[in-house]
Amino acid sequence: MGNLGLFSFVFDLPTLSFAVLLVMVLSSLALIAHWFANKSIDGLGGIALGTSAFTFGNCIIFAMSADDSSFVSLAGQAFILAGHMWIWLGVSDFWQIRQQRLVLLVTGLTLTGLASLLYQTIDGVSYGERSVTLSLFVAAISLGIVRTLVQAPGGKLGFYRGIVRRTTVGVALAAALYVFHALFNLFYAGAKAGLADVSAVSLVVIMNLEALSFVMLLALVVIIMTAERLQAELKIQEMMDPLTRALNRRAFLEVMKAVLARARRLAEPVSLVMIDIDKFKKVNLSHGRFAGDRALAEFAALVMEGRRSQDIFCRFGGEEFVLMLPGTPEEGADLVAARIKEKIEATALSPEGTPIKLTISMGLVTARGDDLDADGMLDVVDRRMHHAQNLHFETIETAS
Repeated sequence: MGNLGLFSFVFDLPTLSFAVLLVMVLSSLALIAHWFANKSIDGLGGIALGTSAFTFGNCIIFAMSADDSSFVSLAGQAFILAGHMWIWLGVSDFWQIRQQRLVLLVTGLTLTGLASLLYQTIDGVSYGERSVTLSLFVAAISLGIVRTLVQAPGGKLGFYRGIVRRTTVGVALAAALYVFHALFNLFYAGAKAGLADVSAVSLVVIMNLEALSFVMLLALVVIIMTAERLQAELKIQEMMDPLTRALNRRAFLEVMKAVLARARRLAEPVSLVMIDIDKFKKVNLSHGRFAGDRALAEFAALVMEGRRSQDIFCRFGGEEFVLMLPGTPEEGADLVAARIKEKIEATALSPEGTPIKLTISMGLVTARGDDLDADGMLDVVDRRMHHAQNLHFETIETAS
């Protein structure tokens, strides 16, 4: 026990391993409970399952430590490797960035690791030597998880901005945790291969403490990530009109000021299209308010269909909507307005199975430079839209 140094005053090795496994089990159960409490969030199930598999694999290895070359210890190693795979897939689902290419990479890496461990077991390689292979594959998967976590907020720049703005603290902590986990597994593989001068007992102690801190911190950062995710979703819900899923007026005005400020810096034009559904009150009177609400939702979906990612659509009030087109000159705004008008008039909406034909009146304005003023542009486009209605419904009113 002298090799344990300070640890010999507190734990003997079996007691330390048992305490570590107990904490790992409790942390896994906490993650499972967290998943059940937030089932609407994708990925939490995969992370909880992966952490549980990692813990179960360590339990098997602890129970079978005397039988180094058995297939039972291979099962423990397989659970550890598969657990990391499920965590990786869970993280990608959590951030909604899972792609077929990523699934193939994760699955291929895991199956290659499992096949290598199986071949070594059949060939009579001891558990200790096999753990070098396991550690290398765990390190590779851990670095893959780090890459996914950095991509999650929008790449390196989004990752950095999220840290500065304190909106992705959980992601940053998770990435740091997996960097450390990868480095530890590389160190462990080197130590087991004789590249580092570490006694066997000390290495077991270090491995136990790393596993303990890894699972505990993983449970903590997942809870932090979930809280940040829920907070972000709540903020989005506050910005959205619940019926049409367009921006509400207050959020639109905030976004508009930021877009106009950027356009002034870049000397770009910004166009606004204000849309009013003609005589919409008759729809509510003829078909009922519920059918009218459904018609509004279908109308908004039609307008948003095919728009660019930078275009911003807002329910300005009642049946009035505004579409902001950054970087779009007059000619482009005219084409967009004409396409929307044609699409709406060619489509029979059918809320509750009742066909409803809508027509719209529109006002357009394009501004540059010093004319990029939110209040001024909205005033002009509103007057043009109402002028179009006064002249004749189903009209587009421009500066001409």
